[in-house]
Amino acid sequence: MAARDNDEFDSSDEAFSALFRKGRERRGRTQGDVARDMQARGFDFHQQTIAKIENGNRKVTIGEAIALAAVLEIELEELAWSPPAGALTPGAQVRESGIGYMMQLDSLRWALNGFQEIADELRDSLDNYDPSEGVEVELPNGRTLPIEAAFEEVLAWEPLRRFQREFAEWRSGETFLNASRAAGEGSPEESS
Repeated sequence: MAARDNDEFDSSDEAFSALFRKGRERRGRTQGDVARDMQARGFDFHQQTIAKIENGNRKVTIGEAIALAAVLEIELEELAWSPPAGALTPGAQVRESGIGYMMQLDSLRWALNGFQEIADELRDSLDNYDPSEGVEVELPNGRTLPIEAAFEEVLAWEPLRRFQREFAEWRSGETFLNASRAAGEGSPEESS
């Protein structure tokens, strides 16, 4: 699936495939190079996986997209495309947004499960930890911080705090779906 000259696409998935290939080729990387880098990051990727992504035969999760952008040393936004305003019908916009939301939610579930495993392992190891040891961690951006500062940085990360707030609102029922039902559109049970 080749990028069009004007970089307009039928879907965000089509755009990702084409823009990813362009980014990889601009950096002189082979599909095999990218697959090996993804394997080093813990993904089960092979040259064929990269080929399928570039040909539009395999979609990527948001976690994979983030890692692929990092492997190419580009911003994730360089691989993203949104249709011009008004190009999609309202129903198509809801569909595209819903698909993106569900993909991110799936990736978030995967990431949170991994995070929980690491948190459990860390909790077990903290039983024998002496803060005077001065343990430091290297962050993905190359910075090294004392482990306590790294935890504080993660806990203060605004996207995580926003997610926690939004998740709490969702759990309490304060969502746009409930608001629309309260406005008189009825509940799913009523329309069955």
